[in-house]
Amino acid sequence: MVLAKGTNGTYISSSSPQRGKTLRKGYTMARFRATVRGTWGKATRLGTPKNGLTATVNGSNIGIRVVAQVRDGEDILTVFLTGGSNAQCPEKWIGVYHLDGMIPEKVA
Repeated sequence: MVLAKGTNGTYISSSSPQRGKTLRKGYTMARFRATVRGTWGKATRLGTPKNGLTATVNGSNIGIRVVAQVRDGEDILTVFLTGGSNAQCPEKWIGVYHLDGMIPEKVA
């Protein structure tokens, strides 16, 4: 379940029939959710249909970046291999994925 914090401190559930739509002025439903867990505990970030969400995980010399977007009403994930924190190699496009699998051509 994805929750988006409204301007008055309340939370809106992704199971709502209004998922991905502006519910009231100041409220936007989150479409994407990213979580990480590390030394300092767990952190969560949300992305809306309009703004999407980008998540990056880096080692010293290798990393991955995932960009979540909505295209034609469908959730799309674009994946890149990166050179990590040291940027040892140029970013390489891996693929674009949706619910039914990989989109065969580069879209991003």
